[in-house]
Amino acid sequence: MGTRIELSFGATLLVLATACGGGGDTGAVAGLPEYVIDELPPLVVASDRKGECSGGSTDCYYAASDAKPADLSCLRDYTFAKEGDLRTHTIEIGDFFIGDPIPDLCVNVYPDNVVPEEDECGDTFTNASGVVSFEAPENATIAYRVFARDGASTSGSFADTVEVNFRTEGLTEPYLGTALSIATLNLIPTLLQVRRAPGTSVIAATARDCDDDTFLGARMLLYTKDGELVPEGSGADDTIYRYFDSTDLPSAEQPWTHINGLMGAVNVPADEHEYFVEIWGRRAEGEPLERIACELVPVLPNSATLLSLTPERKDGPDCPGKAPEGW
Repeated sequence: MGTRIELSFGATLLVLATACGGGGDTGAVAGLPEYVIDELPPLVVASDRKGECSGGSTDCYYAASDAKPADLSCLRDYTFAKEGDLRTHTIEIGDFFIGDPIPDLCVNVYPDNVVPEEDECGDTFTNASGVVSFEAPENATIAYRVFARDGASTSGSFADTVEVNFRTEGLTEPYLGTALSIATLNLIPTLLQVRRAPGTSVIAATARDCDDDTFLGARMLLYTKDGELVPEGSGADDTIYRYFDSTDLPSAEQPWTHINGLMGAVNVPADEHEYFVEIWGRRAEGEPLERIACELVPVLPNSATLLSLTPERKDGPDCPGKAPEGW
């Protein structure tokens, strides 16, 4: 899906910056925050009744009149759309902080949804309305990269920003994309009270089921392409995982996705070009954990990577395949 829909990826990055503090606690599994695995609730879609569900309890959401299990009927039984006649599409690139369209940004669009490790700015720049055009099938799943741009100030300079798994089907044009300013990228570690190690990245994701609904109860893991877990640490330069609570803010006490499905990782090392991003959960109380989604996403130095995590697809990557021992 595109950005700036419901809570935008831009807002996700902003509140990820403003509401987190320090690194996570170390639990029974080294490098992962402490929590009781038996308490991980089943995956559920429900309304966010902010005035009624207080105190962090999840029971209120299960009792909601519209509560239902997350739809996983498509799990490993679908592929991303790449169908229809080739045609011209349009996408508007806006500043994630205020949403205003940004002219004169170099944007490469990848109709095959693959961002090359080594790539250069092409000849496609946003116009005065922040819009670029690209060729792709009618119903396409694309990726795009907004290239870094120097400006007179940090707010007028932009970092590399990548979004993958951008599904155009059913969206109104111009689609909505995101650009991240250097000022915001520098602000994130400051507000987190951590030091941004040179070259690190932010990954922001939303968990969605087969009906495109966000859901409660999923946990996020990052792995290198070699299958090594990226642990959460407590040091200033360490990777930090965060889930968003009922206030739509990230919380060190929120151990899994809330019903908004929002999650993120900060200070992701960019010495690896690609990472597996996985989410795990259980379908019903007492059932074993299973991997719900897995995507291989690009990470660039001093950048942000954005994506929706939908149920694992049959044309997806070959993922590590198991949660950490004892998790």
